[in-house]
Amino acid sequence: MEPADFGKWWNNLNGLDVALSFIINMIAALSAFLLGVFFRVIPHSWRSFRARQFWGVGDILVCHGTLQLNRAVFQVSPFVKIFRDGTAVRLNGPSENVMGDSEIRSSNYLVGALSRCGRCVSAEPDNKGLAQLDRTIVALGSPSSNEVTRLVLSEPLNRFLEFGQDGAFICDMETGARFSGFRPPIRKDYGMILRIPNDRFPGRFFFVCAGLGDWGTSGASWFLSSNWNYLRSMYPGGFGVVVEVDIGSDQSARLVTPESLDDAHGRLFGGASLPGDPPPPSATGTVWPPDAR
Repeated sequence: MEPADFGKWWNNLNGLDVALSFIINMIAALSAFLLGVFFRVIPHSWRSFRARQFWGVGDILVCHGTLQLNRAVFQVSPFVKIFRDGTAVRLNGPSENVMGDSEIRSSNYLVGALSRCGRCVSAEPDNKGLAQLDRTIVALGSPSSNEVTRLVLSEPLNRFLEFGQDGAFICDMETGARFSGFRPPIRKDYGMILRIPNDRFPGRFFFVCAGLGDWGTSGASWFLSSNWNYLRSMYPGGFGVVVEVDIGSDQSARLVTPESLDDAHGRLFGGASLPGDPPPPSATGTVWPPDAR
């Protein structure tokens, strides 16, 4: 090979190396860009998938109970605003419905949690919720204050939990075990978390967060909003669980099983045993999970 030919060949080879290096670098840069995009998108997509799996498709309605003031009974309005300086002002009160503190706390927990999942969520009173059964509904409060709760608890698919006479206790429908609160020496409130399919509109669900007292309702709502993914992994179908709540602290809510229950854990909570399920409760009672909060 002549020196001139060799020089041309060497120059062409260098040019090919440069072109090849440029292509490799472009592919590497594009791959890094796509990985960066997907690393941000995949976790969000996975969270959205899990949220749809648990909460169902479409918009979600948080449905709180309402009370009306019977003005025929009260000659003087019972509503009083007490200021920090001790001044008290009597008010005529709301013109329509009264919403309790527990429902306000419960709505805040659930709306916040569902919004963080990217879900479209709204809050309505129970009398309006009955006209929107084509959505996933979370009913707050016992059947004595929320007509949607009454509807959901009477559904044929609810084989899990119900309220006893006059709402004095929560009853497991399969075992007959009862949860009664406010007993000394340490008074506790109890609340139920119920999830069943909405068989009228596939892909939607009915939820109930309802307590024996105010703190049972808001504690159950806090537990559901904070631990829905845990509940999703433990109970893939319909379920009913009971939480024990320290009065005055929603964040104290924890899952409990009654002392009288000595069957398998899945029997009470409405699901077959799964890998990683907690151990069966003993005759002395079990609290599970210890780190659910």
